[in-house]
Amino acid sequence: MTHEVGDILWAVGLEKPGVRVYRVIEEVTKKTLEGTATFYRVQSPNSKKVFALETLDGKIYRDAESARVAMTEKASQAINRMIGQNQKLINK
Repeated sequence: MTHEVGDILWAVGLEKPGVRVYRVIEEVTKKTLEGTATFYRVQSPNSKKVFALETLDGKIYRDAESARVAMTEKASQAINRMIGQNQKLINK
């Protein structure tokens, strides 16, 4: 996925529930004998710390609505799984 400097990205955690927002502050293109690779560096609005985009935990979305839909689907799946497990206990 390509990004532009200044883009706002939404990271939905895979291990821990939650959403974090980052701004793309740098795009780095590296050319080697093996080819060209592009890397992005991002910054949280409440921190001066800069992160490499590929090191962030979570799935990246371009807008809040996409992040919201993904989180809602994940929560719904978890709820359905819990209900299903308890229904199996009741049926025994």
